[in-house]
Amino acid sequence: MQTIFSTVTGNNSSNILGTLGTIGQSTPNLWLINPNGILFGPNSQLNLGGAFFATTANAVQVEGRGAVAASNVSADSDILTVSDSVFAFNRDNPNARIVNHKEKHFL
Repeated sequence: MQTIFSTVTGNNSSNILGTLGTIGQSTPNLWLINPNGILFGPNSQLNLGGAFFATTANAVQVEGRGAVAASNVSADSDILTVSDSVFAFNRDNPNARIVNHKEKHFL
């Protein structure tokens, strides 16, 4: 596995208050998409072997394959089987933001 693509389909922001990570011998990249916002609390940690992407985009446009909307993800979709993608911000949501309450910033 190269990438874990995680979307939040509810109406609330994500609150990362502890450790967010992957386990096992592989080192996949982790994508977290929540159009309603993402908050990293003061005790949050990332425990990943790969890269981490957090975004408030409401969709991911996959080159040559179409778009996957955060609010409508099909478990049997094969659209995310390619690696080239871009985030799409095509809806107005001024309250969507990523907040980091850690003293040390994630790079």
